Amino acid sequence: MLEVIFIVIGALYLLYVLLSHFESEWEKNVPYTVLVKEIILYTGFALREHNIKHFPDFKICYYKNKKYAGVYDGKIIVYLGSNPTINDIVNTTLHEVQHHIQHKTDPQYKYYSDYTKTCGYWLNPFEKEARSFASKYEDSCIEYLVSKKIIQKK
Repeated sequence: MLEVIFIVIGALYLLYVLLSHFESEWEKNVPYTVLVKEIILYTGFALREHNIKHFPDFKICYYKNKKYAGVYDGKIIVYLGSNPTINDIVNTTLHEVQHHIQHKTDPQYKYYSDYTKTCGYWLNPFEKEARSFASKYEDSCIEYLVSKKIIQKK
């Protein structure tokens, strides 16, 4: 009986740790449209570096996509239901901005689907580059959003 109690307590503690890990430490002070727009504006330095004159268009979907957190199809689509935290929204938006940069600057981007078929999604070089870009700039983008009072600590 004592073993069962320890197992239940251990399971509850593990559940608590897992759930608290996924809870966002940030809250937004603006609508989602403004949040995503500001994340895209943050990437102006990268767009200028690649001589891209226009920011990408974007669309927000409030439902969860079964497969994607975001998509780039000539415009950025962010699925809020697939991005439960501010950090997730930032990371996804940055990731999709990198696809915009690839689309505008890399002639090989037109073969994106071929790379996915031969290498798989995770090894697709365009996906690897987009994940790297998002990871590299996520923290500084968060700082930018805080400085603009777009988000704040909970």
